Amino acid sequence: MTIFSQTRRGLGIAIALAAVIRAGVFIFTLLQPIPNESGMPISPLNVSPGIDFAFYDMTRDLLFNGSMSDIVESIGRAFDPDLDPSAPGIVYPAAPVFPLILGVFSYGPGNTLPLAIFYFVLGFGLSAGWLWWLHRKGVPSVWLVAFALLPNPIWLTLNVSTDLLFAALVGLFYWAYFRGQSARIWLALGVAVIAALTRPNGVILLIFIVAALFLGTTDLPKRIRLQVIALAAIPIPLLILFFLPELKSFTGEPARYFGATQSEYLAGVFNTLPIFADRALSFLSLVGAKLLYFSGLRPSYGDTDPFLVLIRAAPGLIFLPGLIYMLIWGGREHRLLLVIYLAPVMIGASQDRYNFPIQPLLFYFGYLAYARVGGILGGPFRGRQLKAP
Repeated sequence: MTIFSQTRRGLGIAIALAAVIRAGVFIFTLLQPIPNESGMPISPLNVSPGIDFAFYDMTRDLLFNGSMSDIVESIGRAFDPDLDPSAPGIVYPAAPVFPLILGVFSYGPGNTLPLAIFYFVLGFGLSAGWLWWLHRKGVPSVWLVAFALLPNPIWLTLNVSTDLLFAALVGLFYWAYFRGQSARIWLALGVAVIAALTRPNGVILLIFIVAALFLGTTDLPKRIRLQVIALAAIPIPLLILFFLPELKSFTGEPARYFGATQSEYLAGVFNTLPIFADRALSFLSLVGAKLLYFSGLRPSYGDTDPFLVLIRAAPGLIFLPGLIYMLIWGGREHRLLLVIYLAPVMIGASQDRYNFPIQPLLFYFGYLAYARVGGILGGPFRGRQLKAP
C-alpha cells in the first residue's frame, strides 16, 4: 500500500468518525439531554437555553412580528445613553442573520428538530471540509482522527447558537480569500459582510481584508485590490457605529480570569511589587490569562465534573502552541489575521468558544509546533517539517 493511499484511508477514517460521533451524540441527547455549565439541558428537542439566544429570539420576534416603526424605536432605545444595552427588553437587529434563520425554521418549543438537523449537517460538513484541508496539508492520520474528535465543535453543533454559523462563514472566507484569485476575493468580501451581520465581531474580516490588501500581502492586480479595499472599508465605520451598544455590553462584562476581573488586573494584582512593576506584570498576566481562556485552558464556569473539564480543556494543549507558532512563523497574512481576530478578545471577554472559527488553523499550527519540537528532540510527536499554508 502506498503512502498516498494510507493517508487517504486515514482521511476516510477521520471523516467517518466525525460522522459517527456526531450522530451518536445527537441520538443520545434526544433520549438524555446533556447539561451545560449552568446546568441547563442541551438536546435537539430543547430550545437553546443560552443567554445570547434569548436576545436573538427577541430580535427574531421584532423582525418577523414588529413594524418598521417598532424596529426604528428599538434601535433608538439601544442607543439611549441612559439605558443599559444589555438590560431586558433592549433589543435591536444588530446581527439579523441568525434571527432570520430562527424565523425561517420556526424554531421554538415543539419545533426544534428541523434547525437541529440543519446544524448537524452543517457541523459535519464543516468538520469534513477542514479534515480534507488538513489532509491536503500533509497532517498525519492520527492527528486527523484527533481533530475529528475535538469536543468543542461537537458541542457547538448540538447547541443552537451563532457559533456554528459564524464558524462556517469564517471557513468559507478563509477558503475564498487565501486562494488569492480575483473571482474568489469578491466572494470573500461578500462572506465577510454576511459574517458581520451574523456576529458583531464579523467586522474583523472586513478590517482584515482592508489591512491585508493595503499592505500588499497578495499578488492580486492593483486595480482589483483598490476596488476591494474601497468596498470593504465603506461599511466598517457604519457597522462599528451600529454595534456600539453591543460593544459597550461586551466590554462591560465582569468576567473573571483565574479569580480576577480585567479591571483588577489593570489596577494591579501584585501589590507587594513597586507600582510600575505591578502594573506591567499584571497587564502581561491579563494577556496570558486571556490567551489561556481563549485556548480552553481554563476552569469550569459552573459545577462541572472535573473529568469533563479535563476533556474540554485538553485540546488547548494543541491550540495554545498553535497560536504561539502562528504568531511567530505563520506568515504575514496568517499573523495579521490572528492579531486582528484576537483584538476583540483582548478588549472584552475571552472564552474558548471564541476560538471555534479558527480552531482548524490553531490545530494545524499546533501540529507544526509539535512536529518542530519532535524534529529537534525526537519522540512521538516527530513529524515532517511542513510549510505554513
